[in-house]
Amino acid sequence: MLKIIVMICGGYLFFFWEVRHYLEQRKWYEVFIVFLLVSTGLMLCILLSKNITIPSPLNWIITFYKPVAKVMDDILS
Repeated sequence: MLKIIVMICGGYLFFFWEVRHYLEQRKWYEVFIVFLLVSTGLMLCILLSKNITIPSPLNWIITFYKPVAKVMDDILS
């Protein structure tokens, strides 16, 4: 539990360190993007610290492109 609290505190410190000049310039889109990236990274770190397996996005890409590759192979050969 202490690991998770330290990760969250570190993530928020990193977030506010990165967005302080964006907040001064009122660049809300950049603040939102940094927030999404830091939140995603924190979520993945917490899941890994709890020994939860995270599926690889490569499996989804292979599943999507396998039929496309078969069609292209049939056309080109």
